Amino acid sequence: MTLTALGVVELRRLRRGETAPLQAVFDAMSPDARAQRYFTGMPRLPTPVLDALADVDGERHVALLASVDDRPVGVARYVVVAPGVAEIALEVADAFQGLGIGTRLVDALTTHAAAHGIRRVRATVLPGNEPSRRLVTRIGVQLSMVKGLLEGEGPLLRRDLQAAGKSLG
Repeated sequence: MTLTALGVVELRRLRRGETAPLQAVFDAMSPDARAQRYFTGMPRLPTPVLDALADVDGERHVALLASVDDRPVGVARYVVVAPGVAEIALEVADAFQGLGIGTRLVDALTTHAAAHGIRRVRATVLPGNEPSRRLVTRIGVQLSMVKGLLEGEGPLLRRDLQAAGKSLG
């Protein structure tokens, strides 16, 4: 848990099949923020996509949920794509962007990933998504333009989430 000006930010693992928090974060994102995250405008999160995002197993697909006052406000995830390599993704509700929640989520996610054998990370970002560009670059992803998207991979540069003081369970 971390104290912010908005209250206490609690991080925990998303449980398999837990769709309500994912839907809540999606619903709290503007059409532009949704397009930045999913690379296309989506007025709603299609059921097959929602089900796939909730199909976490704690090993090959890990998702962390950030909540403020029991309100879901962000999700960070990784999916193992090769031995020791994971693709990461992040989304934060509009009202909570720019407050460090994305950074806390990524720090906790990369700490967890490193503890579970992940040594390299991949990411894909839209060129105009400067906050995500900064976050993924900070953890070791070296981005380059590929067919209109910024894509990259690099060695995982872990930053421990010292404020948490415990492992996420």
